[in-house]
Amino acid sequence: MKIQCSLVPILLYLLLAGCCIDYDEAMIAEDLAEDIPDTILYDFTQVEVKDGKPLYRIQAEKAESFEKQYISNLTSVQFQEFDVEGEIITMGWADRVTYFTNTEDAEMEGNLAFHSKREEGSVSGEYLYWENETKILKSKTEYTVELKKDSGSNITGTGFEADFTTEHIIFTGKTEGTWVDEEEDSAESGSEQ
Repeated sequence: MKIQCSLVPILLYLLLAGCCIDYDEAMIAEDLAEDIPDTILYDFTQVEVKDGKPLYRIQAEKAESFEKQYISNLTSVQFQEFDVEGEIITMGWADRVTYFTNTEDAEMEGNLAFHSKREEGSVSGEYLYWENETKILKSKTEYTVELKKDSGSNITGTGFEADFTTEHIIFTGKTEGTWVDEEEDSAESGSEQ
């Protein structure tokens, strides 16, 4: 009995002494980890709630998180924003969204469209970039963006930029379509009476 008890610590020592950690391989694995997501989620849903009511909901077929790079990649994304009564006021979708967690910027690509009940209009295209700090939504100059108002106005162009602070929209490239400013129309109608 005493022999078996004393063999256990000796066997453990021999096993542990035979183990060697190769720190060079660990360093290589750490470098490769930048290309490998820290987290992968399928059928992802995120809902932000305030005072027991949803503010927005994001759903994606797949979500990948790269913590060291401060990036989350989402595919087949749907977005909904809610008012205080829980009604959808903004909805949209995109094939791919890259969300930068350190700046809260977002790059949206492929078959994207958003509609806002509050703004009574929609924006669609193949590429948009949201700069959170400046509150600017813009496209690359080579991509076409289409703006539609529920009242029927429609304009398509390149070089799109919308400043949500000043509420100004510009196109720096070729544009086409018809845009009616409802505020000017109602002011002109009111002055004729």
